[in-house]
Amino acid sequence: MDLLLGDRVHDTGATVKGITRLKRRMDTLTKGHRQMRMKQLRASRAEIRRHHRVEKLWKWGLALSDRTRVLMLSLIKEYGWLTATELEAALGISQQAVSQHVRVLRRARLINSRKKGRWRYYTIDHQVARILPE
Repeated sequence: MDLLLGDRVHDTGATVKGITRLKRRMDTLTKGHRQMRMKQLRASRAEIRRHHRVEKLWKWGLALSDRTRVLMLSLIKEYGWLTATELEAALGISQQAVSQHVRVLRRARLINSRKKGRWRYYTIDHQVARILPE
């Protein structure tokens, strides 16, 4: 049987054989490509994990670069759950300053909060508590 493609007439028997060969070759290339791609994905996952660790350490470094935030962390660790008002009284700084410092510490995931009624209580993240010195 002949197949008309454009201006040429092709023998479909030869075409089917050619397509079969081409398909086998593509399957082989696809398998090799899949294996190569999996290696790349494994490498990129490791790099992403490394990037997240570096990013976390960077945020911790920025959060702990201020003396007031370090004092806040030590107070929270010592007394457990504290409110912003208690931190304000203990540190002798304004409520706005406490809020800004708390925001930095929360973004760095050094502290957690819970809301109880009108009050928001802050505590050190359990993973961070293990790392901080006494």
